[in-house]
Amino acid sequence: MSGEITMNHPRLKLGIVTCGLILAGSQVLIIRRALAFAGGDEVVYALALAAWLLTVSAGGAIGSRLVGLVRKETAVFAFGLMLLACFAPLSLILLHLISAASAWVPGTVPGGGGLIVALLLSLLPVGLIGGALFPLGCHLLSDSGRRAISTVYLLEAAGSFLAGTAVTLIFAPHLGGLILAVFFALLGIVVAVSILQTKIPLWLPALIALAAIFIFGGVVRSFEMQLFSLLRPGLQLRDLLETPYGIIEITERQGQVAVHENGLLLAISDDPAGVEERAHLPLVQHPAPRRVLWIGGSLGGAVQSALRHPSIERLDLVELNPILFELDTLFSRGEDERIAGDGRVFQYDQDGRLFASRIPPQSYDIISLNLPGPRTARLAKFYTMEALRVFQRALKSGGVLVFPIESSSDYIGKDLTTLLSSIYRTCRAVFDSVVVLPGENALFVAGDTQVSPALTAAEISERLSERGIELLYWDKYRLRDRLSESRYRTLQGAIHASSDIGLNHDGAPICFYLQQVFWSQQLRGGLPGVLKALRGVFVQICVLLIAVAFIAAISIGFISPKRKPAIGAGWAVAMVGLSGISLEILALIVYQVKFGSGYRELGLLMGLYMAGLALGAALTNRFEAARPRIFRLIQMVWVLVPLGLLALSSNWFDSIASLPLIGRTIFFLYLLIIGFVGGMHFPLAVSYSGRETARRAGIFYSLDLLGSTFGALIVGLLALPLVGVLISCMGLILINIPPLFLLLERRSLSG
Repeated sequence: MSGEITMNHPRLKLGIVTCGLILAGSQVLIIRRALAFAGGDEVVYALALAAWLLTVSAGGAIGSRLVGLVRKETAVFAFGLMLLACFAPLSLILLHLISAASAWVPGTVPGGGGLIVALLLSLLPVGLIGGALFPLGCHLLSDSGRRAISTVYLLEAAGSFLAGTAVTLIFAPHLGGLILAVFFALLGIVVAVSILQTKIPLWLPALIALAAIFIFGGVVRSFEMQLFSLLRPGLQLRDLLETPYGIIEITERQGQVAVHENGLLLAISDDPAGVEERAHLPLVQHPAPRRVLWIGGSLGGAVQSALRHPSIERLDLVELNPILFELDTLFSRGEDERIAGDGRVFQYDQDGRLFASRIPPQSYDIISLNLPGPRTARLAKFYTMEALRVFQRALKSGGVLVFPIESSSDYIGKDLTTLLSSIYRTCRAVFDSVVVLPGENALFVAGDTQVSPALTAAEISERLSERGIELLYWDKYRLRDRLSESRYRTLQGAIHASSDIGLNHDGAPICFYLQQVFWSQQLRGGLPGVLKALRGVFVQICVLLIAVAFIAAISIGFISPKRKPAIGAGWAVAMVGLSGISLEILALIVYQVKFGSGYRELGLLMGLYMAGLALGAALTNRFEAARPRIFRLIQMVWVLVPLGLLALSSNWFDSIASLPLIGRTIFFLYLLIIGFVGGMHFPLAVSYSGRETARRAGIFYSLDLLGSTFGALIVGLLALPLVGVLISCMGLILINIPPLFLLLERRSLSG
């Protein structure tokens, strides 16, 4: 092998950076793709993080055991990097194939563990190889002395930051996920070749890789569309659009066009019943609506049909994803039917709740939410008390807020009863008048004491007749059947049945949990069933485990004082790993509440966290004698870090969040700080344990990732939907105290 490089060669350090870039890039792409499959459900985010961390943790443990047995370490590292690069696109392809084979229904979270199996199998090769390369990198740079571990941690975190920012800000808005994965693969292969053959100039293989992307990009896109088609058998995939807010699929079957965003059906052509229901049933709830705020539902023809009401003078149409306005042509037979052609319609591409919070008070007669319900934590923010107060402020006297929630016309089961009751009770806590119309989609109508809704078939038909509107599907006979007295009695009995259900808040969106439980009954099992079983005992279990942790820490202090440094340091690493990833998940939820969707910023938020890790790791290289004291201080800081997220999630931060640039900057700085104190913590912990070796670094790396795995599972899947942000953050504060107790007992590095 000609030109083999030596330890500390710049190309070897570039290889470590590239390893971090491919690992983080693959992680972001897999998470975004899984979110796109599952309707944007944040459960997927937590599960994907847990699967990724678990596989990388296993890889780190394996690598730490093999690091002393490997010969020609540089060549092994280069071949490992090359193998890691090859699996970057293969993991994405594998996720598609496994999902199709398991009959994953797009827009849902599969039950029975199907999701975690798909994610684990997809991420397994990338995680194992990438995790094993970390201790090997530490061993290769061991000649640089005690700073080797900090340096590797810094280089890998720098690569992760580059991947997160590149995916978010540069490539994702313009390229498909598979093309990005191929780009990461070619980049890894180029760097691996440069490590093996230093005589080859680095620019030559890089140029060949870029040329390959340019030439074969169209082929990769066509293949990616075929992969998406596997999830929708029987449908023709006409187009696939990668947007900052999700993946949009345009399908066709026997001339009927459908648009899906992140797996959820947004609109379908030739659906007169659905159009009339979405357009006219909400608008007749006001005697003469002049100004209307229409959030979501811009496609399908409902807006055009709503404009038939002659009293409407202005309709503000708000969509988070601006590309949806451009797809209006799919549902318009001519230019005169396009929404943009009507002077009464004003289009805004921003978050609907934020839009409503920034307009003058008493602006609208009707606010119509055309959303899928609290299917995700992001959507659940439209049904909390804080959101309802925003909408109440925007309504004129006598104005109404109208929104549908998936229900049943005849039989309303216990889980659906609980969901409807929770939303009804939350509305009643804000509005003076709340009525619910029965149907497959229960229609909530909320307002002040001056509202005059149309509740019967006769009242609805009369208002439509006065406005010169005749419906084709929802005639007086179908309306009479839908709004019969028996169905009203069934619905009223349901929404008043559950008096012990809590109200929905931004920090604890219980309707998100209840929607998960309701859907679990339709999909036959899965995580929501676990949530239902744990609902009454989760807090007690957590309190018991924390109490056991305190007792264990005190016992270790008395029984095994000599082992306190190693045990305390390892314990602290695991708890900080758990806390860091938990705060990252909770921060994504809070960010979505304050600023809108987090899909676009997912890579950036993760990248900022990794940038903080890099900065923290770099700073530890400046400390030598003071390391034990600084490590204890950093552990104390981790006890306080969750308080920052509580401040960002509080109501007082809303006034700052209303200034997007300042609010987002503060939020990004917080994530940077979380990463910074985490980046300082890890290398200091390895040093504090007394044996700063590549093997010890690999073990602590596995503990860090294992703690992160449990954090993603416990907080992302259980604590967030069950107890909310406040109690989750309090738990994170408490779990960092027992290892701190062990660390404070040690007065010096040697003692």
